[in-house]
Amino acid sequence: MLPGEEILSQFESFYATSRRVIHYRQKSRGEEFRELSYHRLASIETIKTPRHNLMMSGTVIIISAILLTYVGLIFVTSIPVFLIGLFLIIYGGFGKEGYYQLHIYDAARGEERPWRVQYWGSSHFIATLRGIIGELPDF
Repeated sequence: MLPGEEILSQFESFYATSRRVIHYRQKSRGEEFRELSYHRLASIETIKTPRHNLMMSGTVIIISAILLTYVGLIFVTSIPVFLIGLFLIIYGGFGKEGYYQLHIYDAARGEERPWRVQYWGSSHFIATLRGIIGELPDF
């Protein structure tokens, strides 16, 4: 910490201080330390990740519906089953909130990757950062 610097918010290995964002964690082979000054922090984006389990279930259900057509139950069960499977694939593709990505002005390739903050449980930390850089929250 720099003289006069104070921690405003913390989530896991991320710290929002009065001057910068710090990413610090202990590793088996030593420590990892990164810092990001607020004037380089361009924005914070909510990244959604696909729900692969729903998409896989939908695929299996569609395959089951195709197999039902060979049994002769095409109108009774295979069409509704096919539609349910299709719905699961589409719904799973929309995804769920996975993490927040801190975007950096003039970032070099790969520089933003360590600045991914887990979505669940980090709302206070992200709200602090957004307040500092003057960004409105996602709706």
